[in-house]
Amino acid sequence: MALSTFETSFVTIGKGIYLFKPGNPGAVDSAHPTRRYLNFWMEYATYSSNIGAQRANKYTSVYRKQYSNTTIILVQSEPSFFWSIEFMQHKVLGPVVEILEAVGCIPPSQRCFRRKDLQHSTPLAQHRVLVHVFSNGGCFQLITLAKLLSKRQIEGASTTCGIIFDSCPGSGSFRGSQRAFSSVITNPIARFLVKIMVALLFCIQFFMKHVFRKQPYFQAMKSSLNDPNVLPWTSKRTPRLYIYSEGDELVEADVVEEHVKDAREIGLTVSVEKFGKESKHVSHVRADPQRYWTSVGQLWKEALELGEKEV
Repeated sequence: MALSTFETSFVTIGKGIYLFKPGNPGAVDSAHPTRRYLNFWMEYATYSSNIGAQRANKYTSVYRKQYSNTTIILVQSEPSFFWSIEFMQHKVLGPVVEILEAVGCIPPSQRCFRRKDLQHSTPLAQHRVLVHVFSNGGCFQLITLAKLLSKRQIEGASTTCGIIFDSCPGSGSFRGSQRAFSSVITNPIARFLVKIMVALLFCIQFFMKHVFRKQPYFQAMKSSLNDPNVLPWTSKRTPRLYIYSEGDELVEADVVEEHVKDAREIGLTVSVEKFGKESKHVSHVRADPQRYWTSVGQLWKEALELGEKEV
């Protein structure tokens, strides 16, 4: 994703990982996030680089305008992430952990090596983090990041946090997965090969489920997302916003609503913004920008109010 064409302030930290650091991070308004984590699904990776960058810019440009002194971490999810073993998945997201360490969000590790392209900041007494996740690819990467952070044994993190789930999580059905992976590929041969790979993945998953009683991939993902402590900064009271629609052909509305129901049953703080049939997958901001950003702003207001109570 060639962000340099219009987002010259973003720097590449790793493959598909981009960082925007404000010129004066010390001047962050108390009502603004200190950090923003955006995770984009593979749609932004498999289209031409310019189209992908423009779509990402629909979000980053608004965030930069509203919260000019907020650090933004932009992570791109590619189809290859699904096929990778856990070690490789962790390696892909390793730079995100290094960024969080550099900006003072998590304690430094014991290793002596520090990346020269990351300027380390003085840790703040309290961080304000907004996580914005897109589609199933973003969900899988969020869970992978959560596993990496859990190894750091971060305790007593004093952080205001809110999570936005845009067009997710989905069911991970066979037909839905084939549509999701193949719909963004124009080459018919490549599309056919991808469908075969998806079929193979589901065969392996079926075998693991019925022979080794291992929880299916998507089911495990959805269970992990409803963990109150999915990130070091979250709890049952952390506000979560689900943005979805009746017109999403990849992630059905009833699947999202089932996940919302499960979240509420275990006491999580959840709100929803449901769009109509005219709103498509990861396109709700286009359907009604004002409504979209109003719901995001309301979520962040709730997160701030909770943070003030807990200080």
